[in-house]
Amino acid sequence: MKRRDFVLAALPAALPALARTGVEPAKRSPLGVAWTSFMGARRVSDPLQLAKLAVSYGAAGVQGPMSDLSAAAVREVRSTLERESLYFEGAAAVPFKETDAELFEQQLAASKAAGARCVRVGCLSGRRYETFHSLPEWREFVARCKDGIRRMVTAAERVKLPVALENHKDWTGQELAALMKEYSSEYLGVCLDFGNNLSLLEDPYEVVDALAPYTIATHMKDSRVSFGAIGGPKGGAKGLLLGDVVLGDGVLDLARILDSLRKGGRNPRLSLEMISRSALEVPVLSSGYWATFPERPGIRLAKVVELGAGRPVEPLALESLSKDERVALEERNIRRCLDWASANVAWKN
Repeated sequence: MKRRDFVLAALPAALPALARTGVEPAKRSPLGVAWTSFMGARRVSDPLQLAKLAVSYGAAGVQGPMSDLSAAAVREVRSTLERESLYFEGAAAVPFKETDAELFEQQLAASKAAGARCVRVGCLSGRRYETFHSLPEWREFVARCKDGIRRMVTAAERVKLPVALENHKDWTGQELAALMKEYSSEYLGVCLDFGNNLSLLEDPYEVVDALAPYTIATHMKDSRVSFGAIGGPKGGAKGLLLGDVVLGDGVLDLARILDSLRKGGRNPRLSLEMISRSALEVPVLSSGYWATFPERPGIRLAKVVELGAGRPVEPLALESLSKDERVALEERNIRRCLDWASANVAWKN
């Protein structure tokens, strides 16, 4: 069977789901849905659109940015979330420049007025090993980040709404934990992504243990990772393939991660991040990858490869699917994750 045929064979069960928006399933999942789950076939970030989808999925809440900060929009978002009994976590960008500070504080205030429990932020939109090509470049970025985090914490303390900084393929677990200790504010915490730091060759459970005491929000996911060819059909180079998969289908011990968060976290909500896309290529055998990790031992690569050995990444022929087919696949994957959580996750919110 061709890969395209294999992917299409999985779609019929998902297609009817597209017509079910607005019908709440009988059992609500303990997971909410992050707007970052919609980064493949379509882009959905508006809280009202997210809320509508969350209800149809049976999700517990939503995480996403407030694009409209007007009083009327805030009231509508809040009333919708309260009516549907959905939790809400906002999202915003770190105010790297002084001129960004006013807008950032307005975003926090609007999110709080709409009922947000926190606001997720990220320092880097890309990936550390792709963005920075030398240690001085990385150190300059760290200095900029610290300046932005200082502004961010000042605004969060003024508005009295926590901000949750994600480990977005930028910070190692220890580096992010050090930032939490340096700023030490009750209004600063972590949005813990379960799988991102595999790309930095980190043991996922070491990352969780380091960040659990600061975790106030999550991007819950499962992952597969394997060593293989990267750079496309004609690439020929070797590296890591890192793919998001449906919860329970990956190599992460989700029960272990949740147990660590249950015991040591700051009462985070569980927000699903299920991105239906081709696996990311991590060029771990290129010298450039190691530029910002001068003292990182190569044994870490061996451990990550060993972790993923039992369930290698399976390539998806997404480029051969139509947009409707990709939307259907996205729907199916999100619903499967939420259903898995309903059956396997007991989470006190």
